[in-house]
Amino acid sequence: PVKVNVRLISATNRNMIEMVKAGKFREDLYYRLNVFPIMVPPLRDRKEDIALLAQRFLEKYLVRHSKKVLGITDQAMHALKQYSWPGNVRELENVIERGVILAPNGGRIDLADLFPSVTSEVKKQQLTALARDGSVLKRDAGTVNDFLDYVLKNQVSLDDVESVLLKAAV
Repeated sequence: PVKVNVRLISATNRNMIEMVKAGKFREDLYYRLNVFPIMVPPLRDRKEDIALLAQRFLEKYLVRHSKKVLGITDQAMHALKQYSWPGNVRELENVIERGVILAPNGGRIDLADLFPSVTSEVKKQQLTALARDGSVLKRDAGTVNDFLDYVLKNQVSLDDVESVLLKAAV
């Protein structure tokens, strides 16, 4: 026999009490594991943590990939904070590593480095937008981001946003 001292950490996104009641998880095992529960809300409910986590992951992957990147652009950070993060913190970590890999040495991580497939789709949409006179338009991303920031910071009602957009469309 060999003596060991073990600490077991487990995690799930399921309601374990409901699973025990439904007979899908052993009750005795639940009580053995449930010594010190820690409830961590999903990243989508902790938007204030995104910038700090992104910075931490940035530092980690700059070393791993031997790159010198100066940071993340404001537009890219705005997108990170607006995204719903279904993959939680692991997805954020992967996105930041992708950004480090794709960003140019000496540059900053931009939106296209973080979400290349989404960004290329947006570019396609931008090139196909038409004005009333038939000319091709390009979306003004800066104006759109400023508008979104204003709406979010000032908690503008949906009716007010709709009214502004309808007036702009006329």
